[in-house]
Amino acid sequence: GMNVALWIGNTEIGDGSDEDTVAFCDDTYEELYGIDTDGVFLYLDMSGAYSLYDYLSTSGKGQFYYSNGEDYDRVSTMIQDVEEYLERGNEDLPSAIHSFCHDLEYYADQGAPSDKYYTYNKSTGKYLILQDDQVKQVDKLPSEYTAVFSWGTIIVLAVAVGLIAFLIALLSIRKRYQFKTAGSLQRCLVTNDVQYLERSDQFMRTYTTRTRISSESSGGGGGGGGSSHSSSSGGSHGGGGGHR
Repeated sequence: GMNVALWIGNTEIGDGSDEDTVAFCDDTYEELYGIDTDGVFLYLDMSGAYSLYDYLSTSGKGQFYYSNGEDYDRVSTMIQDVEEYLERGNEDLPSAIHSFCHDLEYYADQGAPSDKYYTYNKSTGKYLILQDDQVKQVDKLPSEYTAVFSWGTIIVLAVAVGLIAFLIALLSIRKRYQFKTAGSLQRCLVTNDVQYLERSDQFMRTYTTRTRISSESSGGGGGGGGSSHSSSSGGSHGGGGGHR
């Protein structure tokens, strides 16, 4: 029930910047389907440039089914799935397109990642929400969108409360016992009976491991927010891209 466009580009867009690619995708989508209609536009960069940039532009309901929020970043997953088949010099376009179509259907069947999901447009300062399967623009989020905290917010608040409680307890103990300055340890030592040893620790190396955590499965009860921007014609678009 949404518009879907795929553009395979064999020449650089504009000066080859990411911004030019984003603008091209948004504007071309609107030329094809209109402003603020429901759909997506995928651009696959086959120009052979030094840095290739693939981009997925979303519009209308597409911003919700194919979300780009921190807790629900489906767009990044879709871009990564496509680029697995686009290794430079060994591109498999049919498989990449098949992967894109699979993800389109998969997330469409799932619907929006949360009934409290929204997008914020920095260009206009307004929010987009999905109510009764209709996209609505509002100046302020409804109370039900902000009343429920996400797990991340709950953890931050819990740490803050624990820190405050610790500081209060520490000040209380200090006030109660009124610590005095300790005497010199030299008074307890017999100079001729003390032997001093020197030890050095040599730092060799450190290891850091990183594990990716699926953000969509780890989100809490909150809606989470995605980002959007305005096209040259004023239409609202979400999306995201990836370099290869």
